[in-house]
Amino acid sequence: MIDDELNRLLNDIDENADFTEARQSKLQNQKTTARKSDKNTGTDFAGQSLQQYNQLIFKLKSDKDILLFNNGYINIFNIHLDSSKQLELAINDINLPDTVIDTLRKYKYSYLRNIENIIKYYNDFISSQSDSNLKKKAKLDYNFFFTDQEYSDNKIDFLVLKEIFLRLREYNSFIRKEFSELRNSIDGLSILNDGKDLYNKLSDIISRSLSYCGKTDRFISYIGLVLSIADSDVNVLEKDIYNRIFYRDSLKYDYSSLFDHSPLNLKEENTDEIIPDIKPRIKEQERVKPPAASVKPVSIKSKIPENIDADMIKFSPPGKSVWNTKEPYVIFINREAYLRNVEDLHKSIYFTASTDDVKLMNANVKRAMLRNVSGSQKEITDDYYQFINNTIRDIYSVFSDKLEVKDSLIDLIVYHMGPENIFKIIKNIFDSDQIGLCFKEIGPNKLSRFTPDEVIKVHILNWFEETINTKDLPFNSIQDFNDLKSLVEEKYKDMLNLSMTKIDHAAELYLKQSGKVIDKNTLLRRKSRELFSLPMIFLFKRFLERTIF
Repeated sequence: MIDDELNRLLNDIDENADFTEARQSKLQNQKTTARKSDKNTGTDFAGQSLQQYNQLIFKLKSDKDILLFNNGYINIFNIHLDSSKQLELAINDINLPDTVIDTLRKYKYSYLRNIENIIKYYNDFISSQSDSNLKKKAKLDYNFFFTDQEYSDNKIDFLVLKEIFLRLREYNSFIRKEFSELRNSIDGLSILNDGKDLYNKLSDIISRSLSYCGKTDRFISYIGLVLSIADSDVNVLEKDIYNRIFYRDSLKYDYSSLFDHSPLNLKEENTDEIIPDIKPRIKEQERVKPPAASVKPVSIKSKIPENIDADMIKFSPPGKSVWNTKEPYVIFINREAYLRNVEDLHKSIYFTASTDDVKLMNANVKRAMLRNVSGSQKEITDDYYQFINNTIRDIYSVFSDKLEVKDSLIDLIVYHMGPENIFKIIKNIFDSDQIGLCFKEIGPNKLSRFTPDEVIKVHILNWFEETINTKDLPFNSIQDFNDLKSLVEEKYKDMLNLSMTKIDHAAELYLKQSGKVIDKNTLLRRKSRELFSLPMIFLFKRFLERTIF
């Protein structure tokens, strides 16, 4: 009732109506210190014979946690990135109860710091795991472990697997620490009556990632077993790793062999052929981190190759510096989720494209089901793709209408908003208005609703590639960026002053009509979308350090 009355009053009055870089964490507080004299000779593995060792590896190939990594360990880390994005969207939801928003304001810096750290660790990990980087590192290490003059592919694979073991262990520890801190820090929300829903939502997201951290630990132990690292040495210091791994000619070490169920043929090896002396390890070469946009999307059509791969996804960020080649200038795509989205879209028979569709949703869905049974219902895929593009253009139009500057400046503003913020705007609009919902068949007269987030991300990137990135704009100019900040700040002040005038009048009229006083700041936050619009709210949050939002 109070919202309806305030809306009426506001309508009557309106006649014309980044944090500091994440700190580094240590890998673990305690690690087992291995002595250099204790070199792994491969003749004994925790008291097991080679046959028992063989059987243990073969058994673990069927372990359900190990099989999760069959399609690549990057996919598991994508889950952590997805969790961090979900957490960020959840705590930035402007539709949360006021008491929850007030509580979040006290701890938001801590939450976002953890989330930023997770994203940073993800980016650092991904940049270290390209095939070229791993093989380059393996070749640098080759002469420290083997005396062969010619590279052996299997020995290179062995050293690549060693590097995967180290980096997985390192970054899994980093990410677990951040999610564990988040889990502890959200406890205060659970005692708020209005905060229990948010607490449960955040807790579920965090628990999912922590669960995958545990599964990753199991996979790391499995890799350690293949490298002949004893359980007691799984946490061996990186500088001593060469004394804890052991190469066997009878084993294949390429990644796919970790899941190959053909019987192993381990023979008792002549350990004299394995070089017993390990040269001191040289200082690890500094890696140059490639732009975060190494994961890039395709121009989507209604037909997608079933074997779509990451390198088929094309996106060319025009930025040339560290600050404009990471989020929000790029956005990461979860490949598996994207392919599921595309498949689900092809099975869908209806989607909500407007608030009018939402009001008539039940009736429209029933009609779509009847058309589908009769064979007259057309596939929605192309219409949905066009709907996403139209939504992006609508956001662009809001910036253009509100800021009232030339198109080249709007293009530059949109560029600096980046694909990530455009996705956040769309996601907030879709979630709050219930539009963009797709309905897919899951059985006779049974439908399931979903929002294809990864497809939306891909289309945003495609739109940027075709509409923004090809233009002649000062993409790398800090001065132009600062000029835009000044422009946005002036607009924010103007809109805030106008909004406060409306709020003052509405509060006065409400007092006269009801005899009750309403807090103006509470009313301003509650009605911020109507007063500013979601695109402008995210614009202000992107460019300005302090806002009311």
